[in-house]
Amino acid sequence: METKKKAGALVMLSAVLWGFAGIFATEAGKLGLGSLEVGLVRTVFSTAVLFLLFLLTGRQHLKLRKWSDLKLFLPMAILGYSVQNVLYMASIAELGVSAAGAFFYTYPAFVLIQSRIAFRQKITKKKLVVLLMTLLGCAGVSGIFSGGLAQISTLGVVYGLVAAFFFGLYGVLGKKALAVYSSETVTFYTFLISSVAMLFIAHPVDTAIKLARPEVLWLLFWVILSAVAPYLIYLRGLSQIDPPTAAILSTLEPIVAALVGVLVYREAMDPFKALGIVLIVGAVLLLNAKGRKEREKERG
Repeated sequence: METKKKAGALVMLSAVLWGFAGIFATEAGKLGLGSLEVGLVRTVFSTAVLFLLFLLTGRQHLKLRKWSDLKLFLPMAILGYSVQNVLYMASIAELGVSAAGAFFYTYPAFVLIQSRIAFRQKITKKKLVVLLMTLLGCAGVSGIFSGGLAQISTLGVVYGLVAAFFFGLYGVLGKKALAVYSSETVTFYTFLISSVAMLFIAHPVDTAIKLARPEVLWLLFWVILSAVAPYLIYLRGLSQIDPPTAAILSTLEPIVAALVGVLVYREAMDPFKALGIVLIVGAVLLLNAKGRKEREKERG
């Protein structure tokens, strides 16, 4: 039980760090980088940081038992990370940040279904209640109740939901990969394969030209804080708990993102956002609350 508590804490910490990704995107935008270029920089920088880190501190994390094991990481990296990022950015372009976020944060629902198919995990009433609270909370925090769906785009909705599906797949496929390799190895090869994919999707030459300035070091800091660290921590936590639980706990991310917007960029905090925060926090507390059977089991 203590192990699962620590794992849950790691997932929540990763969500907090992911919440700072908006600052990275904003700073990158100041350098003239588009959404695809931001994704390219984030992925390539993360790969480079992880490679140097493991080269100096743990080369075993860079080794594969056999090259055919790359098939464990390919769908996770291509679909769960690269394609998901591209689709999410496309959804933002169609709907705006708030509405796109509301559709993207339906991913815990997809994880619940995917885990039922992949691991035969039981869908409990408690998880369904927590899921509903989470979805409503994310919708509130994303701002759609404050007019975020004023101009709806069917294509944007599709992009957002498919991105959510693939991000859910990232956790489910990650759980399977973690049965064979450490979280460090899984994270490194996911970023490595994603980097290769992004080189074909984005514009590497134009991106390199835009990065030829001292401010790039500031971006490197935000890459470590909002990408390298949280992905490592998330997979470490995922190795000890089921994907649906991890997905629900990770929805703390939009809370942090909303608070960053309010405190750093002076964005408004309306009642719907505040209610959304309360719902998400309540869902996390309910998810971690022990039921009668769990308490009786602990007492023996």
